Amino acid sequence: MLDQLKQRTKNLEKCKKHDFRVAVHKIEIDRIHFIICSYLRTCLHKIEQYTHCLLEREEKITDESMATISPEELRYAKEYAASLESHFQTLVLQHVLDKIQAFDATKMGVKSNLDAYLFLKR
Repeated sequence: MLDQLKQRTKNLEKCKKHDFRVAVHKIEIDRIHFIICSYLRTCLHKIEQYTHCLLEREEKITDESMATISPEELRYAKEYAASLESHFQTLVLQHVLDKIQAFDATKMGVKSNLDAYLFLKR
């Protein structure tokens, strides 16, 4: 998609200012940009929703070719989990009794249902 976006931008530079193709190329560039942003927003939302489940699954993987997320996404998930834990620690856990101050992220996180059916509609 990024290659397509670059190609469309190059085509836009080749066109004359008052050419009809300029408007079409701008619309196409905006559409591609929207699709990329939407995809990235969805990925980030899923990583944030299933952070601890993803991190547990990635720890068990020994072969990098079997990884379900990219190294950048894994780094983001780790940083997100650390900042979430830090936030809970400073906001709540420091004010409660020592017995219940332990933070267990595995109990808090949402797990994805891998046994559920997936339906696609066209």
